[in-house]
Amino acid sequence: MPGSVLRKHICLWMCWLLWPAASAWPQNFPGQFGQQRQMNAPTDSLGGVVRDTSRIEWFLPQKDWEIHPFADSTLKGFQQYDPTRQQALPWASLGNLGSAAWPLFLDPSQRQGFDLGIHAWDVYLRPVERIPYFRVGQPYTNLYYSQGQAQDDARFKAQFSRNFAHQVNFSLDHQAINNLGAFNDQRTRVLSLGMGLWWQRLGGRYQAFLTFAENNVQAEEPGRLGPPPADTLVASFTLATLLDQAQVRFANRDWSWFHTLRLRPDSLAGRLPDLRLGHRLTWHQSTFKYFDAAPPADSSFYRILQTDDRGLRHYIEWRYVANHVFLRWHRKGQRPPLLEAGLVHRYHRLYQEPRDSSLHDLFVQGSLNVALKERLRLSANAHLGLWQNFGEYKLSGELELSLGKAGQLSGGLLSQRFRPSLLTQRAWVAHRQVWQRDYEPVIETSIHGRYRLPALELEAGMRYMLVHNLIWWDSLAVPRQSGTPVSYLRLQLIKNFTFGPLHLDNNLVWQRASAAAVRLPGWVTRHSLYLEGNVFRKAMRARFGLDARFVAPWKPVGWMPLIGQFYLQEAVEHPLTPLVDVHVAFRVKTFRFFFKLENLVPYLNRAYYALVAYHYLPYGLVGGGLRFGLSWRLVD
Repeated sequence: MPGSVLRKHICLWMCWLLWPAASAWPQNFPGQFGQQRQMNAPTDSLGGVVRDTSRIEWFLPQKDWEIHPFADSTLKGFQQYDPTRQQALPWASLGNLGSAAWPLFLDPSQRQGFDLGIHAWDVYLRPVERIPYFRVGQPYTNLYYSQGQAQDDARFKAQFSRNFAHQVNFSLDHQAINNLGAFNDQRTRVLSLGMGLWWQRLGGRYQAFLTFAENNVQAEEPGRLGPPPADTLVASFTLATLLDQAQVRFANRDWSWFHTLRLRPDSLAGRLPDLRLGHRLTWHQSTFKYFDAAPPADSSFYRILQTDDRGLRHYIEWRYVANHVFLRWHRKGQRPPLLEAGLVHRYHRLYQEPRDSSLHDLFVQGSLNVALKERLRLSANAHLGLWQNFGEYKLSGELELSLGKAGQLSGGLLSQRFRPSLLTQRAWVAHRQVWQRDYEPVIETSIHGRYRLPALELEAGMRYMLVHNLIWWDSLAVPRQSGTPVSYLRLQLIKNFTFGPLHLDNNLVWQRASAAAVRLPGWVTRHSLYLEGNVFRKAMRARFGLDARFVAPWKPVGWMPLIGQFYLQEAVEHPLTPLVDVHVAFRVKTFRFFFKLENLVPYLNRAYYALVAYHYLPYGLVGGGLRFGLSWRLVD
């Protein structure tokens, strides 16, 4: 990212921090989200209570009834600085922080209408829908910094929220990644900036949120790497790279104006239904640019995408304006709306160099949330496409049953039909069309279930999917559509053991697909063995541990940066890959610190493990090394 842009964002953030309020802000917001209340204790992934003294809450405007306690002051998972390591299910990246990432599992697509088809950096980005707002009584700042063995391997995060006069709250969410990479021509830079203003009127009946989000990704692309020695470690920078002038730039910018009005005056509470009218206006702009001024002469890397030996360029610009109008009915004592119905329209403008086009999305959508009995809850949502989206739909339902001391049981069904993404239908490189397709819509059917027993720190889950007209990328990085249905089954088991201060956390995933087009490892496991407890007369909480990941032998996917897609390569197959780290972490009040040594196995047995060998493939860290991180939460 250019330094001037980064300096502009930092200066803007500092101005907000130093801007004095015109008058003292009262301790509580009026209305639904401003009243202080006793916080629910935060829970971990198994529903167990996590000790946390924070009294800060956050929420998302589109789901303002879900108030989340701030739970980022514990040591659980604090050493995992990489977003691909923070996911509930395993992901793999191209090897360095901020690089393109691929989920090592299959889940239903989150789609409604037009989709560009570039999702390789989704795990790092903070779109406008994910910018949080905070309920605070005084200014709040949360800072995080992590660095590897050099200053050009760092991650920075900052969150800030402050109340101002006239019932106004400002929130900021900023993240930055700068990584030089283990190999030549592998630098990545990711910047996310979100800012929001929230204010209320009419005693809290009217609420408005103005949100801005900007996400930028810049990456140098080495293509593939030369083969390393088979039995020994070598310095990664000595390995030759195929490309030396190739770069990706992916930028996204959003504005959102979201406001709701509770139609029933407080004086008539109990006599009229609690109806809320809402509207959201969104403006979005995305640009994807790939350029290589000196592509290889033999076209062995780009294959049919090398349309010009003098240089390659792939450029897409996408803009849309969206309007969403909805009506919600809230039942007394129930936070989520009992019923919601709405209409969504988006107008898209596309410039896929050298071609212009436009299209419309129009959907009706709704949701239902019902507490059938004290321990049983049903939630469902649906959307149906109209006009140019005729035939597209989504129907999903979730049922949750509380069994008391016997745990919780949940399950759900989903069926959806959606159009293929833009890049699977057509692509232009260096002003020449590479393919033009007219694929059938994709139909996905999914069923899932989960059982949780917090008392035994146990969770078991499954998902079964059936996909008709699956679209995948073949060994030439060209989209193909399957003519037969593809099935997929995943089983997951989470079991944690606690013996006083000694803990052993285990997460095991087993999966199978009926077609080779779904390229995933047969199983992936994650384990964490650690000691945690209070030291120095309970003035500090410390944790000493070991983290391990194991990936089954498989042929991993390859990466084609020119179109931002992972594809099925057939040249390389990797054996069982162990990735082991050790760490120490501690917390003193609101200050946290960790220190870790990553990827120990190659240093112990001198085996290379071909983590990123010959092809540029996702296997996690290559060289490993030392890393530290710290977090400091400030409440004035």
